Amino acid sequence: MAEPMRVLIVCDYSLGYLGGAQIALMRQAQALAAAGHRVSLLAPDAGSAGLDAAVEAVEPPPSRTLPVLELPLLRASPELAGFAGDVLDDHRIDAVLLHSEFGLAATVSAEARRRRIPVLHTVHTFFWTGPWAAAPFAPAVRAFHRAVTGLPSPRMKLAPRPLDSALRQMTLAVARTADVVVSPSAHQAERLREAGLPRVEAVSNVTEPVAEPAPMPPFDRLRVAWLGRFAPEKRLDAALGGVASASPALPLSLRIAGGTPNARQQRLGGGRAEWLGRLAQAGAAELVDSSHALLLTSNGFDNQPMVVLEAFSRGRPVILVDRVLAKEFGDAAVLCDSPDPDGIARTLERIAADPRILERATAAAVELSHRASGAAHATRIAGLVEEVRKG
Repeated sequence: MAEPMRVLIVCDYSLGYLGGAQIALMRQAQALAAAGHRVSLLAPDAGSAGLDAAVEAVEPPPSRTLPVLELPLLRASPELAGFAGDVLDDHRIDAVLLHSEFGLAATVSAEARRRRIPVLHTVHTFFWTGPWAAAPFAPAVRAFHRAVTGLPSPRMKLAPRPLDSALRQMTLAVARTADVVVSPSAHQAERLREAGLPRVEAVSNVTEPVAEPAPMPPFDRLRVAWLGRFAPEKRLDAALGGVASASPALPLSLRIAGGTPNARQQRLGGGRAEWLGRLAQAGAAELVDSSHALLLTSNGFDNQPMVVLEAFSRGRPVILVDRVLAKEFGDAAVLCDSPDPDGIARTLERIAADPRILERATAAAVELSHRASGAAHATRIAGLVEEVRKG
């Protein structure tokens, strides 16, 4: 095993809401601690996040929260730089692992580089998208990020739409400050290299396989789970439309967790949709266990969704519409005929007619979860830090 490190994991986001980035960094912290490294986690509300006892919570100075986005707003400043420097020195940090793109991450990265401390930046999505109506705000997004981080905005086109490009420029600006950029998926890693980053490594997020996955529920009807934010890029309406379009003779249920439906979504789901609201981790695990598969309907947005890894760890495959993700997950994924509701409906009908499709995908899902173990992740991260140290 590599010599134990003193690691500082950094995130601008609140840990009160466990989105994909937050779950990924918490899993990373636990994996590194289990491997014998000393781990500190610096985030706005780390002290109240219920961290593992082996992970030390460190909180930055108080911050304001940006409305709508619910983003704790920590702006790069001499005071924040002084605080970051004190944390690095007092904790005798050997490596910094960034998980966000705003003022706290940028400041800690700058102070670490001054001290020649290796910096790794995990990019959770380089596929930011914004609504069409907000396109005129692209210059404001660049100006906001520059004001918060003190970093210049990369002047390059990263997406067809100006706002999407501006959002991705935020990630690129901070990623440029790191010694190594970590991408949980190979397809995102390639896009980051195309953007000019010199060192990008694909390292899977962490999922610990369950020793004995729950047996598949009976196939008297096809039970599909959908978990995620009710955000446009997650395309919940496509899932609902697919279920509604499937043959009325097909015994099928779609159970949905992650938010509250509006009236139109409730009508679209009809009698086949069950709305579960937000679920804690135990509830989400129970939902996966009692389902045949997870349905993921995002298309061109996700990098390596943690919800998919969680499903794999519990011995459940994923049905998805994104061809790039399907290639990433290999045989553990069942690709829909097309991303639209009709394509989803035809795929659900095909699976219901031949459950062996899911049986084959289940075996691959279990195998993939073993390759994404915490021990494997910790070994790879420690190896990258050592490579930076050696120059």
